[in-house]
Amino acid sequence: MVNNKAIKILSTFSSEEQKRFYDFVNSPFHNKNNKLIQLIDLLKDYHPSYEFDPGLVQKKIYPDSKTGKNNMKKLMSELLGVCECFLKSLRMESENFQSEVFLIKEFEQRKLDSLCDLYLNRMDKDFNDNKMYVKYIERIPLEELKIAFSQPRNVGFKEMKHFEVMTECGLICFLDTLFAEMQSVKTYRSNYNDDGMKPLSEFFLNNLDADNFAKHLNLNKTEHRLIYILLNFIKFTYDPDNTESFMKAKKYLLEFPYSCRENCIDLIGMYDALYNYCIQQLISGNNEFRFELFEVCKKKLLLIKQFDLKGMIHWAMFRSIASNAIKIGETEWAEAFIKENIDKLPEDIRQEIYYYLFSLLELAKKNYEKALEHSSRININYHHSKVIVKYVSLICYYELELFEQSLSCLDSFKHFLSYSEQLEENVRSDYKQFIKLYSRMLQYRMNPETLNKKCIGEMADEAAKILSGKEWVSEKINEFASYYSAHKKKKERSVLKHA
Repeated sequence: MVNNKAIKILSTFSSEEQKRFYDFVNSPFHNKNNKLIQLIDLLKDYHPSYEFDPGLVQKKIYPDSKTGKNNMKKLMSELLGVCECFLKSLRMESENFQSEVFLIKEFEQRKLDSLCDLYLNRMDKDFNDNKMYVKYIERIPLEELKIAFSQPRNVGFKEMKHFEVMTECGLICFLDTLFAEMQSVKTYRSNYNDDGMKPLSEFFLNNLDADNFAKHLNLNKTEHRLIYILLNFIKFTYDPDNTESFMKAKKYLLEFPYSCRENCIDLIGMYDALYNYCIQQLISGNNEFRFELFEVCKKKLLLIKQFDLKGMIHWAMFRSIASNAIKIGETEWAEAFIKENIDKLPEDIRQEIYYYLFSLLELAKKNYEKALEHSSRININYHHSKVIVKYVSLICYYELELFEQSLSCLDSFKHFLSYSEQLEENVRSDYKQFIKLYSRMLQYRMNPETLNKKCIGEMADEAAKILSGKEWVSEKINEFASYYSAHKKKKERSVLKHA
């Protein structure tokens, strides 16, 4: 390709754009230089590679070798200008809102009041079909146009109304930008372990009396509700321990109105922020957020289904949603969700995810043989899959009283946790605590007569420190306590009987 700015632009044109550009250059409104038309006629045969000899093209347009080089240089510069004008025209066509704004400004300047008013009203109606944040971003210049229209015509009441709308939209855009910035800072600090960065936003938040500000909002008004939601998003992003702000944001976001596919996509982005916060709380050991996570995911999935949104759930999120529902006892919902949506996952991991989730599902339903069957089909080349296979197997062997298999699996799991370099340290540590407690429980399961009150209490204390299998372990310890209590009473009755 010839190394020239204009040629580089021409090479990006599609066939349709090339035809339109030819018409554009041939229009006297855009170009009055016949040499430029001649140049385009010569170049169009080289599209899109533009492998040609610049000297030969120059000779065809400017046969005079003395002035041809300078003239050709000027012509290529003129071609660049026309290319730029054409690209601006294309962009204006795609930016319908901006082109309408420019048109209304012309109407207003030419005192075409009836047309100006007509187009302002038409743009108002189009806003409901916009993405949620685009609507508020574009609303600001629209309200400015209304003010510019009403001020010289002395329509004071309407002018104040437009100022109010402008302020609300500006506040929404500011809070949305601040929220995005806070998330970026958080990601940066997490990735680089750098607490030294102190953005200006943090000083602003430290001095903002958000609760007092919120008292002045009218939550019956959609814009004020969105301001309130964003304000609470910012608060719990800035301070992850502020679960109260999460609850407030979730309450109003779940009730937030949506009317079309476009503004629904923005809402789903906010649901993802709630989802991520719930995951962070679960990682830190706050298991109560499993129910919050379930509620958020149900609403998000409802929107995705209602508007047939494609590609909105990554496979890891799919697995997380289903496994969380299983853990809180929503097995019927989880099973329906898996069967309805499994075909939407990439084909190369679909089967893997299916067996992974159904092993957990059958385990929760106490179908231990089926759980073992599904777990045996999981591809254990992936380290997290290997963990879940061993975890499911240990519980099933315990419940089925397959003690030899339990001991063998336990030994294999210990070895895996000690030598696997791919597992995150927090996962490794948690499962090490689990198998340590499991090993002790297994001994008492095999020799229940050795149980005593002290050891049951110690196991309960250890169970409070683990995350994986906490519910199952707690249930088994309660069974030990019931067995010990019944056995103790039976022993006491036997002593009394022989006294």
